[in-house]
Amino acid sequence: MFHCEKTGEKTPDFLELLDETQRKADGSFIDGKSEEIYKQVTSRIEEEESHMGSGDNPESTGSDGLSVHAKNKIFTEVNFMCSFCCLLDNHY
Repeated sequence: MFHCEKTGEKTPDFLELLDETQRKADGSFIDGKSEEIYKQVTSRIEEEESHMGSGDNPESTGSDGLSVHAKNKIFTEVNFMCSFCCLLDNHY
């Protein structure tokens, strides 16, 4: 099983992987889709974390923010929607 050295988690943080693998040496993204996914995921994570203070978010890990599982769930949802929209754009 995979073990992330940075976080100690057994599951990698998909957003971190995208950030580390989809950027050029100058820090820019390799393509627009990667950048769009990164922006949408970080925005959704920030939104969810802002709701954590109210105590109505079951995905939190306390003061550290969302769990890796919760962040990956957001990443997967955003990535699916971006891929689906891309398919529609190319089909019609």
